[in-house]
Amino acid sequence: MTRAQLSIALVCLVTGLAVASACGRSVLISPGSDLGGIGGEDGKGGNGGEGASGLGGGDPGCPVGQIECGDSCVDTASDPAHCGACNIACEQEQVCSAGQCADECAEGLTDCDNACVDLQSSASHCGACDAACAAGASCDSAVCNCPTGEADCDGSCVSLTSDPNNCGACGKACAPNEVCNGSTCAADCGALSNCGGACVDVSSDESHCGACNQACPAGANCLGGSCACEPGTTQCGSMCTDTSVDANNCGSCGNACGAGLLCNGGSCDAQCALNELECNGGCVFPLSDPDNCGGCGLQCGTGAWCLGGNCACPPFVTACSGQCVDTDSDPANCGGCGILCASNQVCSGGQCTTMCGSGETNCSNACVDLNADVANCGQCGAACPQGALCTGGSCGCLPIFSDCGGLCINTNFDPNNCGSCGNVCKAGKVCLQGTCACPPTPSFAECNNLCVNIQTDPNNCGGCGNQCTNGEACTSGICTSICGSETLCNGDCVNTDTSQNNCGSCGNVCPPGSSCQAGVCECAGALELCSTKCADLQLDNSHCGACDTPCTGVGTCTAGVCQCFPNPNISKCGTHCAVLPTDPEHCGACFNACAPGETCNIGTCG
Repeated sequence: MTRAQLSIALVCLVTGLAVASACGRSVLISPGSDLGGIGGEDGKGGNGGEGASGLGGGDPGCPVGQIECGDSCVDTASDPAHCGACNIACEQEQVCSAGQCADECAEGLTDCDNACVDLQSSASHCGACDAACAAGASCDSAVCNCPTGEADCDGSCVSLTSDPNNCGACGKACAPNEVCNGSTCAADCGALSNCGGACVDVSSDESHCGACNQACPAGANCLGGSCACEPGTTQCGSMCTDTSVDANNCGSCGNACGAGLLCNGGSCDAQCALNELECNGGCVFPLSDPDNCGGCGLQCGTGAWCLGGNCACPPFVTACSGQCVDTDSDPANCGGCGILCASNQVCSGGQCTTMCGSGETNCSNACVDLNADVANCGQCGAACPQGALCTGGSCGCLPIFSDCGGLCINTNFDPNNCGSCGNVCKAGKVCLQGTCACPPTPSFAECNNLCVNIQTDPNNCGGCGNQCTNGEACTSGICTSICGSETLCNGDCVNTDTSQNNCGSCGNVCPPGSSCQAGVCECAGALELCSTKCADLQLDNSHCGACDTPCTGVGTCTAGVCQCFPNPNISKCGTHCAVLPTDPEHCGACFNACAPGETCNIGTCG
C-alpha cells in the first residue's frame, strides 16, 4: 500500500466522508478489538460535514450573514463558489443549500443560479430571484423596506428631508451653495445643523448625534444629543447589547462566556452544535477528541488517535492490550502482540536479535527508522502529534490538518483555529466547515451579530426583533402570558375579576365597603359607588340624591334632598343653603353677589 493511498484513507476517516470514488468501506488503520475506548461504528461522526449557516465570523466590513472571501463579501450558506467556507465550490450541476453542496435546495429555499435562498428575507433575492433591495434596505416577508423616514433612490435608501442630492424627491439636487432643509433646498439650515449639505437635528439624529458624523452605536437612539440604548438593552463599551443573550456580556458587561457556551437568560450555558457533545459542562468534538472519542468519556488507548469518532492506531502500528505498538520494533510485542524479547535483545524487523539492522537506531531496545517512525521521529522519544506522519525525520500534518504551532489541527471544526490557525470564534459561535457560525439548528439565529435562542429569547421570540410584551414569556418561539388566564400586575399574577386592589385592571383599588365582582367594584346594600367612595345617596352631603351632587352651606342631605336648617335668615339658593345677612354670594337675597373686595353685613354689600 502506498503512502498516497494511506493519506486518502486517513482523510476519509477523519472527515467521515462517504464518497465512493475516494473512500470505501474498508479503513486502512483499524482499531483493534482490544483497543480501549473505541467509540461508535463505521461512519460514526458523519455529521461532521454539517454545513455552516454562513452567519457571522467574517470581516467586520461585511454585512451580517456574510464573510470576506478574497476581496468579496459572500454568504457561504448559499454561494455555490464558496459553499460552507471560502473557495469550496460545488459541482456545476449542484446547488449550495445551508452551506452544503446538494442536488436540490432544502424545503423553504429557492434555487437562484445554484444558490439556495429564502425569498422572504434575502435582500439580494427579495420575493424573486435577482430582485435585489436597495442598499441599506431589508427584505421582510418578500418586500423591500428602507428604514423609517428613508426612500429608495437609485438603489440606495436616503432621507428626502435632508439629502442635498435627493431633497424632497429622488434626483432633486440642491445647488452647490444650498442645503436641504425639511425636503426643501434653502440658503441655510436655520436652527438645524449643516452636516455636508444635509440639515439635521443633532439632538435626535442617530447618524449625527450631538455633532455631525457622530453616529450612535447599533441599537441606540439619539435623545437630547446623546446616544441612549433602547429599552431592554445595555450599553457595554461602544455598543448596545442585550445582556440576557450576549455571550460576551452575559448578565453584565464584560462577563464573557467560555468556549462552547452560549448566554441564555443572562447565564452561560453549554449549547453544543449538532457535531458536538456536551461533556462535563463543556462542548467537545467527538470526531477527533481522544478523551471523548465517539462519546463522552470514551478515551483512546496510549498512542492511539481519534479519527472520525473511532480510536485508531497511527500508520503501520498495531493495537496490543489497549496500546498502539509497532510490532516491527517493540521488544514487548516483537513480531506480534505479547512476544517478549530477552533483556539483552532488541526487536528489529519483528525479530528478537542482538543488534539493530542497517539504517535503524536502538531506542530502548526498539530498532526504529528515525526517518519514518511516528513515535521516534528524528530522535528517540520524539513522537509526532495526532494527525501527523514522520517523513524524512520530521513530523508533517496530513492534508486534512493544518500545522498550528506544532499541533495538527482540523481547522474545519476547531473553534480556536477556525478556517485558519489562531482564528477564534466569538463566544456562542461554533466552527463549521471553517466558518464561525451560530449552531445550525432551528432554535438559533444570528440577531444583531449575536447568536440567540429564538425559542426562548423574549427579545427575539420566533425571529429577530420580535419582542414579547410585559407579562409574556417566549416559549417554543411564541410569546405567551406567564400568568395564563390571570394578569401580571406589578410582578404578581392576579385575577382581575376578583382582586380588591386590581379590579378589572391593574391598580384599580376598590374603596372600603365594596368588593370586586366580575371585574367591577360593587358596593354593599343600597350604597352607590361614587368615585372612590361607597355613598348613601339619601344621607351623604357630598352625594345627595346622586353622585357628585353636594349640599353646600348650612344644609344637610335628608331623603336624598338638600335641606336647609329651619331659620328665617337661611334660604335655599339652588343647592346652596345661604345665610343671607352675611353670605357675599347671596347678600340679602339669593344670587345677589357683592363686588370683589366687598363684604356682606346685615344683608348689605359694602
